[in-house]
Amino acid sequence: MNLDHPALQAEQSRRAAMIANDAQALGALMAPGLVYAHSTGGRDSRDSYLENIRNGSLRYLTVSLSDLQVHPLPEHSAAVVTGRMEAAVHRHGQNMEVNSHFMTVWACDADQRWRLHAHQGTAAR
Repeated sequence: MNLDHPALQAEQSRRAAMIANDAQALGALMAPGLVYAHSTGGRDSRDSYLENIRNGSLRYLTVSLSDLQVHPLPEHSAAVVTGRMEAAVHRHGQNMEVNSHFMTVWACDADQRWRLHAHQGTAAR
């Protein structure tokens, strides 16, 4: 695995922003057309995800990422990151544990910043 790949660095920045529940930092990492599919089957747009962070409907208490792999796409301006996420979250008034596999799609946008374009989580068994 290339630990220096910008998509992996962006993924680690996303994790830090999730733990901090920092909607501004998360928003800077997300593309406007983001599709975020949760491991619970729910789906968010960039705006709805960030609103849930801002209003406290979704709070990350802990987040641990493991088994990270970066799969660069042709031209090296995009990459898929796969891995496993274990987290404790507070969602709509209830605490819950998340244990999932995930796939994220990152692309280097015209301003040379890597942004999240898609997230898909699947419950791990």
